[in-house]
This record gives sequence, structure tokens and C-alpha cells, in this order.
Amino acid sequence: MKKRFIVIILCLCAVLSLMPKEVLATDGAAEREARLYQLLLEGIRDKKGLDGKSYIDISELGISNEDGSPDRDMLWTVFDRVFYDHPEMYYLMEGYSRVHGNTSYVLGIRPMYADIAQDADAQIRFDAAVNTALAQTEGLTDPVEQMLALYNYLIRTTAYNYDVAIGQRDNAPKEAWTAYGALVTGDTVCKGYAMAWKVLMDRIGVFCLVVCKGDKSHLWNMVWVDGEWYHIDVNRGNNNVPVLRGRCTYTDFLVTDDIMIKHKSWFVPGTSYRDVGYYDMFPACIDQRFSTRWLFRQENIFYPMYHDKFGQYYYIQHKNAKTAKLCCGSLSGKEKEIADLSPYTVPFGSGYRISGGVVWAEGCLYYVSMELELMRYRLSDGESISLGSIPFIPQDTKDQSFDKRYDGVSLLFDAHSGVLSAQSRNQGIELKTWQIAQPQ
Repeated sequence: MKKRFIVIILCLCAVLSLMPKEVLATDGAAEREARLYQLLLEGIRDKKGLDGKSYIDISELGISNEDGSPDRDMLWTVFDRVFYDHPEMYYLMEGYSRVHGNTSYVLGIRPMYADIAQDADAQIRFDAAVNTALAQTEGLTDPVEQMLALYNYLIRTTAYNYDVAIGQRDNAPKEAWTAYGALVTGDTVCKGYAMAWKVLMDRIGVFCLVVCKGDKSHLWNMVWVDGEWYHIDVNRGNNNVPVLRGRCTYTDFLVTDDIMIKHKSWFVPGTSYRDVGYYDMFPACIDQRFSTRWLFRQENIFYPMYHDKFGQYYYIQHKNAKTAKLCCGSLSGKEKEIADLSPYTVPFGSGYRISGGVVWAEGCLYYVSMELELMRYRLSDGESISLGSIPFIPQDTKDQSFDKRYDGVSLLFDAHSGVLSAQSRNQGIELKTWQIAQPQ
């Protein structure tokens, strides 16, 4: 009997010695998830699996490979958490394959990477683009002003990917769904905007989440400001396709759940975040602080705002189809009207369509007039002059998806060259250029 007991003990020890260490541990689920998070993060930063052979070793955790098991769900949840917590890893795609051999547990995972992961210079370009964006906040200390500056920057330097908009998403580059697309190429979609926004918020110290619509068809962000949560959807700032460059709205900038209820439901990918005390799975955005008074809450604003070196904010407010007012004031205070403008619009249905963009540069406002001229309004002395006509005739898009009623004149400014260009909204071709500043 004694010999039989010894044999049983020896067999049990042999079996236990073959099992992953963490299976034997009694740590709680939170500690196990935290360790998995760490392993995934370190492995993805090292681009494990990019060669198609290596993988991120997670065997120490003894994660079951059984279909439908809680462990498999946990693995995906933690991977998603890493993915959305760290959009600066722009080369990562939202997916992986499991490596398990002949074992009943997962040995490791091999993440999916975008093609840009193979580009040796991509990181240099990405870092430079992030720094250029952050330069827009120079001299600003208030988080609301910093966010507004970054919001304006993303809107004026990006466009929603046209192929995705017309249902040809397979033709779009994979980078469009990443922070790289929004910050480097300027060719992006809602997910790219949300990921880029989190990168920038992380850099300026504003706590930020990526939020996904309940049916997973749309993404945006939540930010934590002075103890309260607010929604920000950068994508909404100028996503009417074809994109009219030089247009901008603030419809979903620092808004509450009451505004975003149009999406019916949403969730934070990778929840629950059991190690973070700031919020639960569905943080409530109910504070009304930014619901009134603020300049970006004014009605009929269709162009980007401008902040001068003296702390004044300028914006254009449409009064009707042919008239707009240039106004200025503090961001949260009273404003005053300083000039009458006539931005380019065209009749559309029972109303009118904004059909010309604007550019702010060197203390001046540049806009397309109703007479299709490039106008310059100088803020310092109120001088308003024409810089010449724009040779524009409305046309359909090349693929006939949008007729000429949707056409317009985009305005883009390249700070490096100092060149402002007018482009056809539908055709995407350059119409005319002006040197309005010295090259940098």
C-alpha cells in the first residue's frame, strides 16, 4: 500500500512538472491578465512574428486553446486592450494567429502587422508627424485650448479615404485605419482619427479612450477633463465625401452622451479595465460645461477657428447663403463681429452648400468668395483684397459617384513651402497656387 502511494505521488509530480508554471499558481485573474498584457506589449514593440516564424511566447500563463473557453475570450480582450491602449504602435493590425503545437494550451500568438511595419523609415516619419502636430500646442497650457488646436490641425491636414466612402474599402491602404494614416499620409477613416487622437492626447497628458459604436461601424474618443468625461469625434469635423479641404465643424467636440445617443450604443474595446480606477466599462459623459457659451458651440460654423498670438479666437459664422460674419473673442467668453464676408456657396435643395474652403496663415484669413476669387483678410488692420480669380468649373467626380453639384474649391496650405493651393473638390486637381509665406 505504501509503495502504491509513493508511485501515485511520483506520477502526480511528473504530470505537474509538465504543466506551465502559471497553471500551478493561485494568482487572481487580474494578475494573470496584467502579465499577459505585459508580454503582448513587449512582444509587439519588438515586432515579434513579423518574420512569419517567431511569436510572442505566453506559454507561462497556461491559456486554454479550447474553442469558446473563457481563456480564449480573455486572450482576445487583453490583445484588444493593448491594441487600443497603444495606437503609437501604428504597424499593428487588429488580429493574430495562435501558436499551440500539440498542446491543449496556447504557446504564443503571432500578431498581424500592416505592410508599413517593414518600412525602416516609417518610425522616423511617424515621430516627426507627431511632433509637428504637437507643435500646434506651443504656448498653450489649458487642455481645452490644446485639444482645439490639435483638432483643427487634424481636420486641415487630413481627408476621409474616398475608396472607403464609396464602398471600395479593399482599394484603401491598410494604414488608413491607423494613427499613421491620420498623422503621416493624411489619408484616413474614423478609426485612424480615433487612434491618432489618442496618440496626441497621451503626449499632452489628457486621459483618453478609444470608443466603438455598438455595431462596430464607427469609432471615436472620450477624454477626461477636470474630473469629467466628454466625447470627441474628430472624424465628424469634415467627413462629407468628397472632402472639401478648408472646411471644419465642431459638432461632436467635447459633447455629452445626449449628443452621441445618435449612435444608440457604444463600448470601450478591451474592457474591463480592472486596474484603472478612473472609470468603469461605460463611463458616463453627462457634464454640461461645454454645452453652451463656448465659441465652438455657436451655430452655423463651417470653417476652422483661428487662435492668434494675443490669445484671441476668430471664427466665421454664416448668416445666410451669401453673407457670413468674421467674429473674434475669448474661447469661452463673449465675441464681437468685425467684418462681413461672402464665402463661396451654391444652392442645394431648399438651402445652400458650403463650397469653398478657408486657410488661416501668417495672421491672415484666405477664403474663396462668391465671385470665385481668393480673398485675403488681414487681421491686424482689416485690409481685404483679392489675390486673383480661381479657374473653377464644377464637374462630376471621375468615377461619376458624385455629380457637379457636390463640387467646390478646396484650399490647402503647405507651411514648409509657403504655398497655398486651390483644388477641385470632385476632381482633386490643382487649380491655382499662391506663394503667401516664406518657405521654412
